[in-house]
Amino acid sequence: MHLLCTLGPVEKMYMRSAIDVQESVLENQKLLKRQLAKDIAVGEGDAVLDFGCGCGAIAGHIATLTGCTVYGINIDKSQIEKAWKDPNLSELHFTVGDFNKPLDFGENMFDAVHNVQALTYATNLESTFKEAFRVLKPGGILSSNDVAALDNYDRENDRHKLLIQHTRELTAFGGFWHYKYWEDAFKNAGFEVILFEGKSAVQMIRKENALYEKFEEIFSTLTKIQHDPGGL
Repeated sequence: MHLLCTLGPVEKMYMRSAIDVQESVLENQKLLKRQLAKDIAVGEGDAVLDFGCGCGAIAGHIATLTGCTVYGINIDKSQIEKAWKDPNLSELHFTVGDFNKPLDFGENMFDAVHNVQALTYATNLESTFKEAFRVLKPGGILSSNDVAALDNYDRENDRHKLLIQHTRELTAFGGFWHYKYWEDAFKNAGFEVILFEGKSAVQMIRKENALYEKFEEIFSTLTKIQHDPGGL
């Protein structure tokens, strides 16, 4: 599925909430990486683990911005193989792995762990966060940017349901849980919640959905074109 996403700027399969509504989806993704680098507060000599790292694009930017050493795990081998081809990433640090299972890393190994819209595929959030807690050094930071339902979400509201549908079409996220479920999972795993912030991605969803509608129209037209034996 990630190959289909190369048609637009969401190859990394995440839809960022709007930091600057005047900018494109791609520019807002760049702003996200800068904000993430600031939030996890790492620098040269520090080690960072990316849960669900995809092709390593976000991890690579974090390394460039901070000078840290980045590691990544992803369940999709084809994406890890793509990360291996990136000259800015170490092949030894990017492996096929499942954050729903015990991690192949020692205790107190990382200064920060982060994920960007990957943990909706966690089968047990609390268990996954406990593994993150185990591999983090004391005082280390866990940053999770993910999809969650806020208090104003109404499952019976057709407009709300359409926005969720469009988001799924763009990012293929998994579970859709209330933010309190996330917060409780953090705390039960041993973390102190420093900041829990909810922001809308509606503007970004609309921009990207409009782009995909154009692609859909083009492909629909092409599939209707029939071979003309008398043509060139």
